[in-house]
This record gives sequence, structure tokens and C-alpha cells, in this order.
Amino acid sequence: MSDDFVLVADDGVTELNYIDSGTTPPGEDFLLKVGYKNVTADKRISIENVWCPDMVGHTFNNTGGKFPLLFASIIKQDENDNWQVNSVDETDPVLGKLTAIQERNKCFRFNGATGNFTDFSTGNITFMQAVTDYVIFGVNEWTKNLYIEIDTAGNWVGFVWEYWNGIAWTSLPGDAVDGTSGLTVSGNLFLGTITQTLWQKYYQNAYRMLWVRCKAPGGIVTPAVATDAYWNYVYDTPLPFIKGVGAYSDCDEAGTAIYTPVTPAFEYPAMGRVVFDTDPLLGVGHTLRATYQAKNPPAGLYEFTFQSCSSTTQTGQVMVNAGDPIGISFTPGQYMRSVIAGMIMAFAYDLADDNLANLTISQALKYLWFAEDAGATPTEFTNGDFTFASTIDPDEINYFWVKYSPPVDYPTNENMIYANIYAVNTAVTI
Repeated sequence: MSDDFVLVADDGVTELNYIDSGTTPPGEDFLLKVGYKNVTADKRISIENVWCPDMVGHTFNNTGGKFPLLFASIIKQDENDNWQVNSVDETDPVLGKLTAIQERNKCFRFNGATGNFTDFSTGNITFMQAVTDYVIFGVNEWTKNLYIEIDTAGNWVGFVWEYWNGIAWTSLPGDAVDGTSGLTVSGNLFLGTITQTLWQKYYQNAYRMLWVRCKAPGGIVTPAVATDAYWNYVYDTPLPFIKGVGAYSDCDEAGTAIYTPVTPAFEYPAMGRVVFDTDPLLGVGHTLRATYQAKNPPAGLYEFTFQSCSSTTQTGQVMVNAGDPIGISFTPGQYMRSVIAGMIMAFAYDLADDNLANLTISQALKYLWFAEDAGATPTEFTNGDFTFASTIDPDEINYFWVKYSPPVDYPTNENMIYANIYAVNTAVTI
């Protein structure tokens, strides 16, 4: 964090060096109110709250009984205040091109007679067989369309779609559109003006997710059968941990590429995910592109091997994940910035070719959400960086909320917050 602030608990007194989420069960939320205290003599404005990647366990690992890696740390900004990001342009044929994510997540049929659930998260889906049955579809974050491929049309009385509003199952918003016409044809169920406030997570069959359900309490003649179902018009950037927000375009790749801006309904920058109301691709053969800045270092495992190490010159080469050799110096006090983008590290003075080390950059940053404080409760959460609306006078505190919300399929042993908090701002002399 900037030296202009200290992080304090919601009592306004206890200073925090870190936020300990413990182990958060998949699908659960860790929620905490904290604050920035201005410890300068100046009013602080334009306070940008930025969270950056971190190592799992906040540390690295030396293996094989040797200790080649002495120090490793994340660089958020360099000495010239440059953010350590990978700047990607929409014209980049690899990093600028988004991938459609067509996942069903969770789907179950509830048997009203037995109280049991049948798992249809994969394969064909056989819908309600009795008036007390219902079928539910779960997703981890707010999405707008559920596509269902119908093989056998349903024949029902009183068919209805509902969502969970935090208190009860209720009808979809008035602008929702059932493109399946009651599971009689293939199409999208468009959820309409659904929001965080309207659509709440809920436990169904031991999974805490956002759920929609269908039922036919008036009567069932023929149960529908679907060969596929997935949440539609969801896209991921190749790199998550987006700083700020991205800019998105449809790209007509025929001949000279033509880029047409498109606007997502929901953007989840930390995840690198966007969700659209309708198909963002404006024609056949088009692709979805993005211009964005991805925070370094990217998530993942980094394994270090070494070669050509010389105790005389104290130079050598390191290979990261068996990649190309990178020249390094291991003179005492020498810090290297060229090994992993966004990191600084130092190597042992007796580094040898048979040494091994590794570190893992956590994925946890993808599942961090933030909201300003509205008193005893947060405002609407955002999955990314945000700028405070208010200023902070000297010795005053600006409170905000942190939510860590790992998806239901996230490994339990990784469900801890490993991320760096950072606040940048402008001073106004009083």
C-alpha cells in the first residue's frame, strides 16, 4: 500500500498488515469491512484502489536441499510510477482475441416426491417428470443468457421460469425473454435486467450459486429433453487481472479488419470475463477483441532451472518453465527484474547448475470484489479496481468492503487471499 495510508479494521484503530481470509469454502463469501487512514498532512483525492497478484503463501520454494532463490517480490509500480502490466491491443492476434466460454456449471432436477436431486451438469437433460419437480441451473457470477438445445419438446401446463431473490423464488424481470418458448424449441433464456441486488446466491443441493429454475405446476404431458445447455455470450480474455477496465470490439476479419465497439452488460476485470445481453459478434466469421492492461505477473506455476553458472563471474542462466535461457547475475546485492515480468528477485552467490526452485502466482485475485461503504452495508460490488468517490482528510478514514468469492469448483486448499493491496492518490495541500 502507498505510504500515505495505513489499512485499519472497522474499529478505526487496529492497524492491519494483511487481510486474513482463512480458508474460504468454494462458493462461500469472505466479507470484511476495512478502511484507509490518511496518515499525511494533506487531503487525498482520486484514491485508486488497486489489487495486484501475489505468490501462494506469499513466498517461494527452494527444492533439492539447495537455496538458489534468496528473494522474490511483486513489483506493482516501478521507480517511475509505471504499472507493471502487459498492455494488449485489440489487433493482437493472440492476446487480443477473446474466447467464448460455454459452460453449464451446475444443473439438477429436483424430485418433489423423494426430495432427491439428479445431476444433469453434463450430458442430456431430462426435465420435470411430475408437477412437484423442478430443474435448476447454477452459475457463479451474474450472467444474462442461458442457451438450451432442445431434442424433445416439452408439453406442460403452467410452465414458468424463476430466480432466487435472496428471500424467495420469484418471476424473472418483466423484460426477460424465453427464447425456448417453454422448452419447446432451442434458444436463449434472456434474464432481462437482472442485477446483483435482484439475483442472490442460494444453497441448492449443497452448492451456493446463482440459480434459475423452471417448473410446470399445472401439469406435465411430455417432459422436455435437452442435448445441451450453457450460459451464453460469456467471453474470457487470454490474460486475467485486468487493470481498470477493457475496451471491447467486434472484429470483421474478412479482408481489412474492421473493429466495431461493443459494450458488455457485466464486466469482471479481475477474472478477465465479460458478459453480453446479446450476441456481440455482428457477423459470421467475426471475433471478439479487447484492448486491456493485464497486471503482471500472470497466475501460474513458475519452475526455475539453471545452467552455465560461474562462481568466478557470478553469472549464469535461468530457464523458467523450460523456456529460453535468461542471463542473470548472482553477485550479492544484485536484484534481477528480467526473469518474470512484474517481479524482482535475487539469487544465491553460490548458485549452481543443479539447483531448483519454484513459485506459484495465485489465481485468488480473480475472485476478489470491492465495494464502497454505505454505513453498515456495502454498495454494489465490483470485480476489479475502483476509485473512491470521496476524499480523505488528514487522520480520517475511508471505509470499504472486501469480498473474496471463490467459485464452487475452486480447490479448497487454494481458497485464501493471496494478493497485494495498493492505493495510489493525489495530494491536495490544505
